[in-house]
Amino acid sequence: TTSQEVSKGHGNNTDYNNTELSNTESYLSIQRSESEEMDEMDKRTAYCKIIMENIAYDALCHDYGADSINEILEIMLDTVCSRKKEIYVNGEAMPINVVKSRLLKLDFTHIQYVVGCLERNTTKVRNIRQYLLTTLYNAPATIKHYYAAEVQHDFYGT
Repeated sequence: TTSQEVSKGHGNNTDYNNTELSNTESYLSIQRSESEEMDEMDKRTAYCKIIMENIAYDALCHDYGADSINEILEIMLDTVCSRKKEIYVNGEAMPINVVKSRLLKLDFTHIQYVVGCLERNTTKVRNIRQYLLTTLYNAPATIKHYYAAEVQHDFYGT
């Protein structure tokens, strides 16, 4: 026997010594992570709807096939929903907010341009995912000059 001033450190040596602790903390952390996952899924679903609307998904699928457009959609969605602070585009680390902003501004004509460029590409692409991401990122900055150069080429000499 010990005096009442002694802490609860002197318990019986049984498997149930640790009765002071509760397992509710781990349960709450699991609940939190599940709700965070649901939030991430909800966020991904919302961005998917936004991107599909922006790019006129159904029309693109009709013109180019669902498989091709779904690949592009998935790359855009993975990038927009990324938790990274930076993402590599053009071989350079770019702030995710800049890349996200550019991708969310893409429309039907940009995706047509990207698919057209892919169809005309004759060089070997080693990392198609990175190539597509770079092409998508650069589409708004290069589309006007690309078509202007095409027109000049077509009318040259006539």
